[in-house]
Amino acid sequence: MKVLGHRLREERLRKGLELHDVSRATRIRLVFLEAIEEGRIDELPSGFVRKGFVETYAKFLKLDPHEVIKDEGETRDIPPLPFMKHRRKGVLVLAVALIFTTALAGGIYSLHRKVEEMKGKTQPSPQGEVQALGIRSLSPSGVKDEGKKPKEEAPQEHILEIRASHLTWIEIRKGKEPPYDITLYPGERYRISDPLGFSLKIGNAGGVRVIFDGKDLGKLGEIGQVVKLILPKRPPRPSPRGSSP
Repeated sequence: MKVLGHRLREERLRKGLELHDVSRATRIRLVFLEAIEEGRIDELPSGFVRKGFVETYAKFLKLDPHEVIKDEGETRDIPPLPFMKHRRKGVLVLAVALIFTTALAGGIYSLHRKVEEMKGKTQPSPQGEVQALGIRSLSPSGVKDEGKKPKEEAPQEHILEIRASHLTWIEIRKGKEPPYDITLYPGERYRISDPLGFSLKIGNAGGVRVIFDGKDLGKLGEIGQVVKLILPKRPPRPSPRGSSP
């Protein structure tokens, strides 16, 4: 990281630029630019945002960001994207569902064959066919209402949409699932849904717009400001009532 920072610093000085000029143009905070140039990697955000800062800085200096990061081996510090984990998990679920569907279809076909064979041997009444399979038929009047349970309505899905105007790192927690990180670049959008809601930690509050259930939450903060959100907002807990004397 020190060699990478030294290379960026030399290129900046060669172009006659100050760090303040870079900060105003890239919207990257001055302290982060200084940490990049001096190789103080522990003072930078997590891998996704760190990579985004380096790429933005390199592009501003007219350098190839991919070559810069490749030369310094920075890509080894970047963890795999969360959606790849979800994708592998989705493939596994699809395979299990396919196996279950195939087994169910085979069972239905086998049952149909047995019924056809029984029809070929004897010609009992429709009621007799059902009883031969060990199934007791009930007339509509014989069905007890007390055994019926009302269908439970599915919980309503909350919809979250995030629109980025600046480079932004976000930590997201869906319902009771473990949190994961994403990085949005200017012009990108991210949309998810969950019945329980979301917890957000936004690393650049002034660089995004958040729309929750179709409602724009407005300005969340300034450029570079970190904010936390819980959506939907939880109602405040009622204060305990004082006991009467």
